[in-house]
Amino acid sequence: MNIELKDGRLHFSLIDAIDQLTEDQKRDAITILACDSEVITMIGQQLVDGMTEDGSCGGILCTASATPWRGLDKVRRDVAKASGDIARQEIERLEQALAACDKQRLQALNELHDRTRVYG
Repeated sequence: MNIELKDGRLHFSLIDAIDQLTEDQKRDAITILACDSEVITMIGQQLVDGMTEDGSCGGILCTASATPWRGLDKVRRDVAKASGDIARQEIERLEQALAACDKQRLQALNELHDRTRVYG
């Protein structure tokens, strides 16, 4: 692997660096990347649109098969099978968030009403 120092920074090929990792080190790196917001966004773009915003994509077969073999094919199939559950969970999460907002709004209105009430 070729590593150069330029302007106080190390420059190297990421692909070469990955090739030098042990399986455990690769797993650790993948775990870190899998939780990165930008990576999640790009994977989501591939799941929904078949490619990222810049036109990149993981391997996907041109035709469907009974048993998907490529990573993106497998995940798209898994998401399709679980889509009802995923939608239900997201709707429940949104309903809980809206209920919390409604509760806060009602509390604020009651507090405002109590402060501005004229007793006579």
